[in-house]
Amino acid sequence: MSAAEDKLSTAAMILPYGHAGPQYRGIPDSPPEPPPDYGPKFLSTVLETPQLMVPVGQNAYVSRVSGRKEYRPILSSLMGAKGSDLMLIKLTEAALEAASWPTEVLVGRYTLKVGDNKRNIA
Repeated sequence: MSAAEDKLSTAAMILPYGHAGPQYRGIPDSPPEPPPDYGPKFLSTVLETPQLMVPVGQNAYVSRVSGRKEYRPILSSLMGAKGSDLMLIKLTEAALEAASWPTEVLVGRYTLKVGDNKRNIA
């Protein structure tokens, strides 16, 4: 990835982000500790590069609060070189459309329409 101001990079890096399990608010936080290291989640901040978060699936689980099946989004992250913000957006949109995956998120209870497949997406 070029860091030169006069060169636009077309390179992108796909990174994992977070975990797909439920996170309940009623569970007390553990005491603060220094982070063990800088993981992929902090890489774009440290390098001052653009990062795009994309829902690529939903993880089904039974909520201990509601007792019903819920879905937590599974995210992927794309990082590009400085100045590649628009390229990342266009690349992601083209890749999602080519795979016939949703390009819009829902408002409300679900991130994406629920489907009957491994990714739980219609």
